[in-house]
Amino acid sequence: MIRKICIFLFSLSFFFIMGVFIFNFLVKKKYEYNLDYYTAIPNTVEIYQNEDQKITGEKITIINDELGFRNNIKISEAKILFLGDSFIRALNTNDKNLLSKSFNSKIYNGGMDGFSTYNSIETAKFLLKKNKFEKIFLFFTMNNDFRDNLYQKRYQNNITDKLIIFLKNNSFFNELLKLKKFFYYNKMKSNPNNIYEIDKPYHSINLLKLFIDDNEYHNKVSKLTIDAFSELKELSDRYDAELVIVGIPTLAEITKDFRKIKNLQKDLELENLEEKKFNLNIDYKRPQKIFMSVCDEIEINCYYINNLDKNSYFKIDDHWNSHGQKKAKEFIIKKNLIN
Repeated sequence: MIRKICIFLFSLSFFFIMGVFIFNFLVKKKYEYNLDYYTAIPNTVEIYQNEDQKITGEKITIINDELGFRNNIKISEAKILFLGDSFIRALNTNDKNLLSKSFNSKIYNGGMDGFSTYNSIETAKFLLKKNKFEKIFLFFTMNNDFRDNLYQKRYQNNITDKLIIFLKNNSFFNELLKLKKFFYYNKMKSNPNNIYEIDKPYHSINLLKLFIDDNEYHNKVSKLTIDAFSELKELSDRYDAELVIVGIPTLAEITKDFRKIKNLQKDLELENLEEKKFNLNIDYKRPQKIFMSVCDEIEINCYYINNLDKNSYFKIDDHWNSHGQKKAKEFIIKKNLIN
């Protein structure tokens, strides 16, 4: 009897999941999808609110173009390509304050949430086949891009990670991923490690490791980022486009307070580590030094935004707000990076 019940429940679950996949295949708008990068659903409008905006009542309208990127111009009209992650897609900013729409030049926004440099490379390959750009900007965030370049190599070779990235674009499976994350975190509690030996995709601990004296980690992420920057430079040269890379500092660098790293305390608790252990090892200029040393290694045009302030970030969300987008525009104009 128990065996029959188990078989019934398994069959029910199997057919339910298959039904969801079939429904998505038949009903959802079809669009070009690549496991090495992903987009929003093309020709759609999103209404977004983070926790701060829910308090103020502000809502952000995001228009996704025919390719699934945040633009209201045709890609054929653009002369400049912006690449990057959620800082460039800018969920916290309405169109009128969006960095990619703040210049007279026609700019195509190829930024997407969660992108590493490797994701941006694949995006550039795709977009460069559709249009010739005179200049390509890669915006590199210290928040997580070094870390993401490290773990993106796993995504490229691990079918499980590829599946997780794919499912993240399906709202039905988001809840299942939350359950996986819950069990994953609780499992980690019973397996403490030293900060220098941690090899997990934590955002906060991996960011902390950029500030402390951890040469092994710095060398590892630097090598992968050098490889990524080199590949993007070769791609830009092949299409006769000038490449510029712009580094975005973290809120912790600006405030000189590593406790501003989001969720750091939670991650430290999961690893049974104490905050005070790192007070004497912090160098707030170290992320910039690592970034610039990577650029020097391959002789590429790199800049580090130095006019941001703590008001450039949301209280809960560590991304740029409209003020941050404005300060980034001022920096780009000052450096004469866009005419």
